[in-house]
Amino acid sequence: MNPKLLAALQHPALTAIQSAVLPVMEAGRDLVALAPTGSGKTAAYLLPVLDRLAAAPGEVELPSPRPGGAPRALVLAPTRELAEQIATVAQALGGALGVRVAALVGGVPEAPQLAALAAGAELLVATPGRLLDLASRREVFLGAIGTLVLDEADVLLDAGFAPDTLRLVSLLPAHHTALFSATFPDPSAADGLLVDPVMVDLTAEAPALERIDQHVLFVRKSDKHQLLAHVLGGLPRALVFARTRAGVDRAVELLATRGIPASGLHGDRSQAVRRATLEAFHAGATRFLIATDVAARGLHVAGLQHVVNLDLPEDPETWLHRVGRVGRAGAFGVALSFCDPTEHPYLRAIETLTGRPLQPRVDHPFHDWDLLPPARNSRHRPPRGRRR
Repeated sequence: MNPKLLAALQHPALTAIQSAVLPVMEAGRDLVALAPTGSGKTAAYLLPVLDRLAAAPGEVELPSPRPGGAPRALVLAPTRELAEQIATVAQALGGALGVRVAALVGGVPEAPQLAALAAGAELLVATPGRLLDLASRREVFLGAIGTLVLDEADVLLDAGFAPDTLRLVSLLPAHHTALFSATFPDPSAADGLLVDPVMVDLTAEAPALERIDQHVLFVRKSDKHQLLAHVLGGLPRALVFARTRAGVDRAVELLATRGIPASGLHGDRSQAVRRATLEAFHAGATRFLIATDVAARGLHVAGLQHVVNLDLPEDPETWLHRVGRVGRAGAFGVALSFCDPTEHPYLRAIETLTGRPLQPRVDHPFHDWDLLPPARNSRHRPPRGRRR
């Protein structure tokens, strides 16, 4: 491993996932790597990919009239924000080695992206839609790709993204494939993509959860926005998850009526607006960001300490992704999950997955003992005659 790469990592030691993955990828083996959110997966695949690109300059030239060299590694991500975030890390790590990186994402002008390709980008970080569009117009040459990484592989191989992802894979020459995710509930989704893969599974350790205080606040559905305003009023900064795009907009509007400015992030917003929204949240100019799961997938905000689940997700793995926005890189965080009676089954699924109960918070003005599931009600309700 090039020492300049390790110096650019700015960590005293490799994380567990990085130590486990490096020798596998350096050996050119196919790989499925599962590790909790915040464990260092991005650097785990970028380090060996960048090291290989720097150590063995490409000899393939792009077909005329394209100048520059051919890209030799490809990272696919499901969202524009995640792809741009990965590209930023890749540029920071690979800059000292002279490895050129291009981010190919939709929703923004393509001219700068074409310029990066023409300059000889060696590593592509792309969303499937934009890359397919460029490939169909022969604006990008994929014939020299030797390494393919799917980040958030569970999303890329899910129904919505799978057709584009698999079509892209069919355009590539023989290559090594690495799948990275915090959860991968259906391994059969990767059938045909991997050859004798090595499995690295660190999800059982779930170290991030040990650093996150996980609370559940039982509330009527009709009181959720009032509870959200109450909770946010006592926090310096928070990322709030809503189940739907309409739910994001509704939360932003209702918070505004209570004098709490918040920004919304979801797929119906233009890329320019989404980028400006994220930059404001990263910079601290916006204290509260309300987002859907897909829009915030892979989002990392330095110093973020609080995540609020306005709605519980139907899929418990999604809850893991949400709360994993805090408790990263050894820090501690707090996850507050609102639960109305219709969401009791989602709460049970989350607690089954994590193997531990979420701690009830009863010290809020919208608490009612009758809102708890029967088992919790009998266990946590104070004896008659006592009030909390």
